Amino acid sequence: MTQPYPDPNANPGGPAYPAPVPPAPAWQAPVPPAPVWQAQMAPQAYPPIAAPAPYQQAPAKSPVLGIVGLAIVVICGIAFFVFSLTLFRDVFSIVGVDATGAATITELTDAQANELMTKAAGPFAGMGIVSVVGLAGFIISIVATARNSGRWFGVVGIILGVLAPFVGFFMAAPLALP
Repeated sequence: MTQPYPDPNANPGGPAYPAPVPPAPAWQAPVPPAPVWQAQMAPQAYPPIAAPAPYQQAPAKSPVLGIVGLAIVVICGIAFFVFSLTLFRDVFSIVGVDATGAATITELTDAQANELMTKAAGPFAGMGIVSVVGLAGFIISIVATARNSGRWFGVVGIILGVLAPFVGFFMAAPLALP
C-alpha cells in the first residue's frame, strides 16, 4: 500500500504573513510590523560589495637583483672563455695541432699524458667553479625576472646564461689554434 502524497496547497510553515504585533506599552511608541515581502526574503550571506578602488600601479622595485644576476653571468662567461682558451692552448701544444686543426701525433706517450693532465687540471677546475657561480647568476636572473626586480636585466642574464658556456667553449677552440 502506498502513502498518499501531501497536499501541495497546504501551507506547512504557517501563514505567509507575520503574526500580529502585540500592542506596545503606553510609554513606548508602537513598532510597525515588517512588510510581508521583507519577512519572506532569504537572509543575505555577505554584505553588499563596495565599488573597487581606482587602479594604482605597484611601487617600482629596485633593479639591483637583475643587475647582480646579469653581472655574475657576464663575469662568469668571460672567465669561462679564458679558462677554455687556456685549456685548448695547453692541449694543442702537447698534442701538436697544426693550423688546419689536424693533430700531428696519433698517440700520446705516458710523459705527454701526464703533462696534459697536469696542465689541464687548473683550467678544468676553473671552468667547474665558474660554471657553478654562473649557474647561481642564472638563477638570480630568473628570480629577478619573476619578481619584476630589474626584469630586462634578468631576461638578458637568462639569455646570456644559456649561451655563455657554448660561446665560451666553441669560440675558444678556433682561437687557440696556432
